[in-house]
Amino acid sequence: MPFVRVPNCGSAGVIKDLSKHELPLPAWTDANNFRFLDGYAQQFLGHGAAYGVPPIIPYHVLPVTAQGQRYWLYAGAAKIFAASITGGAAVHTNLTRQTAGVDVDYTGTPNQWTSTLLSGIPIFNAGNLVDPPQRWDLNIANRMQKLDNWPNNTFCKALRTFKNFLVALNVTKSGNNFPFMVKWSAPADPGAVPITWDETDATQDAGEQDLAESNGAIIDGLQLRDVFMIYKEDSVWRMSYTGGAFVFAFEKVLGVSGALNKNCIVEVDGFHFVLTGSDVIVHDGQNSTSILDKQA
Repeated sequence: MPFVRVPNCGSAGVIKDLSKHELPLPAWTDANNFRFLDGYAQQFLGHGAAYGVPPIIPYHVLPVTAQGQRYWLYAGAAKIFAASITGGAAVHTNLTRQTAGVDVDYTGTPNQWTSTLLSGIPIFNAGNLVDPPQRWDLNIANRMQKLDNWPNNTFCKALRTFKNFLVALNVTKSGNNFPFMVKWSAPADPGAVPITWDETDATQDAGEQDLAESNGAIIDGLQLRDVFMIYKEDSVWRMSYTGGAFVFAFEKVLGVSGALNKNCIVEVDGFHFVLTGSDVIVHDGQNSTSILDKQA
């Protein structure tokens, strides 16, 4: 059997979503224990377990630095842990909230946890109708606690940070769901959490707004440069800080599609990359472009 020369055999890597006759010559249909880097195909020896085996199955992770120590906070079905390296060994510390020294387990489900950092303070939200948002004080000896000043009998699908505000999305109050609601806190002081979420307090900047123009419920949100983008099932809205009596202004910027689920948006170099229900798009807050093509 003659040998066939394949120049630049590592330039294309593995392409699985095209039929074989459409593949360029240097493309591979599959590979195992190989890495394609700088135009070369080379043996890959695999990854090592940096933090050992976690005691729970992580559903959601968040990197945090506290007192010069790097932690990976991760939430599962019932508990929240922190993973770190101490003295060269992996340490997993249980941060689950407690009552009278006993863990009060969460009711977490896959793809529902969200998290955010406010002045370095990690805040986790289970996205259900049981567990209010939880915050950690960055002391590894202390457990998670209910977010200070969070209103009673109130829950939200996602909780994010925008400037020094916390923004709750798709809110439920006393058993009544408001799927189009954006609820924001009063601005927090540096190193602290908001002192109130009371939208009726005229002395504070906390407030609420319904994005009721379309039928799609709010899924998630994320800051983009100096604005906050809100993703519904069928549209994308821009939330801009204005100050004054209304605090924020809201404007629909994309009306074709929203986000598939929580945590399906990431910011890269001033753009949002979004996984929608049928596509992957990139946008600058005004104009969007599809980047998913030739997908089988």
